[in-house]
Amino acid sequence: TWLNAQFAGLTLFALLLGGLMLWLLYRAKTSELRLQALQTQTAQQNRLLKKAQQVAHLGYWTLDVKTGQLYWSDEVYRIFGLDPQQFGATYEAFLEHVHADDRERLQSAFNKSVRLKTPYRLAHRIVRYNGEIGYVEEEGQHELDEHGEIVRSLGTVLDVTERVLNEQAEQRLQQRYQSLVESIPEVVFRCEIDANWSMLYV
Repeated sequence: TWLNAQFAGLTLFALLLGGLMLWLLYRAKTSELRLQALQTQTAQQNRLLKKAQQVAHLGYWTLDVKTGQLYWSDEVYRIFGLDPQQFGATYEAFLEHVHADDRERLQSAFNKSVRLKTPYRLAHRIVRYNGEIGYVEEEGQHELDEHGEIVRSLGTVLDVTERVLNEQAEQRLQQRYQSLVESIPEVVFRCEIDANWSMLYV
C-alpha cells in the first residue's frame, strides 16, 4: 500500500543517512588518528634534531630582514649561555654577545654578504652570559624573493671552544718544550727505532 511504500522509503532514507553519518565519523576519526601520528612523528623528529645539535654543538638561526626578528634554536642559546625566556633575540642583541674585538669584522662580513647576496663563513669569539669567552664558526646565507631581494637570512653556529682551547694548550706545551730543549747545552735528538734509525728531530 501507499503507507507501506512511504514507510519503506523513510526507512531506507534513515539507513542511508545513518550510514553516511557513520562513514563521516569514521573519516573524522581516521583523520584524527593520522594527525596524532603525524604530531608524534614530528615531535620525535624534533627531539632527534635537538639531540643531534647537542652532540654536534651545532645550532641554527634565522633572521627576518624586514622585521629584524631573530630566531635561535635551543642549541644556539646553550652555546651563548643564555635563557630563551630572558633574551630578546634581535641582531643588535646578538652583537652585544660577540667579542668586542671581533664585532666589527663580523658586521663587515655580514654586510658584505648582504650587499653581494652571497654566503659567508667566519670564525669569531663570543662572550657568554657568565662572562666566559667562547669560540664559534658561523656560516650564513640568504633567501631571495621573486625580485631578487633578500627576505630572510639563515645560518648555523658551531661551538669550537673545546677544540680551540685544546689547540692553544698544545701550542703552549710545544713552546715550553721548544724553549726547554733549546736551553739545554747538549745535542737533543729524537729518532725512530728502525733499521736506519730515522731522525725525527735534532
